[in-house]
Amino acid sequence: MTVKTTESSIRYESDDRGKLRLPLVLVIEDDPVTRFLLKEVLGKDYDVREAVDGDEGLAMALQLLPDLILSDVQMPGMDGFHLLKQIRSQPKLTNTPLLLLSALTDTSSRVMALQQQADDFLVKPFNPVEILARVKNLVEKHRLHRALKQRLDELENDMQLARRLQQSLLPAEIPNIPGFSFGTLYRPMDAIGGDFYEIIFQNDKLFLFLCDVSGHGIAAAFIAGMVKVTILNIIRDTMDPQEVLTRLDSSIRGNIGGHFVSAFCATIDIAERRMVYSSAGHPPAVLLRDQKSQALRIAGTLAGVFPNPVFVQESLDLLPGDRLFIYTDGIIEAENLEGQNYGEERLLTFLKESSQAAPGTVLYELYSSLQDYAVHRRFRDDITAVMLEFSGN
Repeated sequence: MTVKTTESSIRYESDDRGKLRLPLVLVIEDDPVTRFLLKEVLGKDYDVREAVDGDEGLAMALQLLPDLILSDVQMPGMDGFHLLKQIRSQPKLTNTPLLLLSALTDTSSRVMALQQQADDFLVKPFNPVEILARVKNLVEKHRLHRALKQRLDELENDMQLARRLQQSLLPAEIPNIPGFSFGTLYRPMDAIGGDFYEIIFQNDKLFLFLCDVSGHGIAAAFIAGMVKVTILNIIRDTMDPQEVLTRLDSSIRGNIGGHFVSAFCATIDIAERRMVYSSAGHPPAVLLRDQKSQALRIAGTLAGVFPNPVFVQESLDLLPGDRLFIYTDGIIEAENLEGQNYGEERLLTFLKESSQAAPGTVLYELYSSLQDYAVHRRFRDDITAVMLEFSGN
């Protein structure tokens, strides 16, 4: 017997060795005539395998992992509905499309099949053209689902790599310097972000750097990594903040697409207790002294943007009890339900009222304050801050 069907365009699959193969369809049917007809209809475009009952079909499905399962409903032993439950309970087969065939014409059978997550349902006797079209549609959907899952897995692998890169941007440990204590806060908006900070102690000088790359995600994290490598190379020659920012700008300009970088850079001479600092369009650092707060406003253009950047440098002498707070704008731009920013004034007030707490405690409580202000909504930017306290001892 020959069954005539219309021409169809079938997309070939590749096996683990890259060899092209026809999509595999597993037919589970106890009636030999129906199995023969299905193989005649599908055999030209699909690799058709056969099982005579539900138990054999389930075993073959687990072994072959077919692109589609086509099963009869009424079979001896395990019927099609029971088989469907078993297939959906198997992790390897959860997403495998399953088309049920049945001589039952009542609506309740169709509803039961769909309720138990059958992908399609056809009544016997079937139309060859219709069943071929439905199989083709289900196989293609399954192929697209696998392709999407593979792409999502690749993206997740990329994200894992980016997360490891992000963690490598932060100092492995904070230097232990007599007379100084530190607190740090880092909460990226997404899984990865464009903020990072650096705290380095060498040659009796403490180098502080805090950076915010515009944008979010992998691109921002990649640029942040570029900035860190550049900074570490620069401070081998100089720790002068103005010179560091000037060289950084020269290195990254033209290499970061439409992104830009804001940064605060400072060097503290431990022996002289003097801090020299500069800024690249960054929110002003805050000096806390004698229960008062002072924003260290200093001119400076964003890095990586302008052909003639301007970076200036200022200095101040540290006194016992002084605290320095540097941060990224994600803190002051956190919004409440009314869309109002946390703001610089609220931040300065918080810092003054927290002057008796240790730096680490201050930053922990600051993050809690931001969460309360935003009513635990998702922040729109990365949250990063460093607090330094000079005891004078």
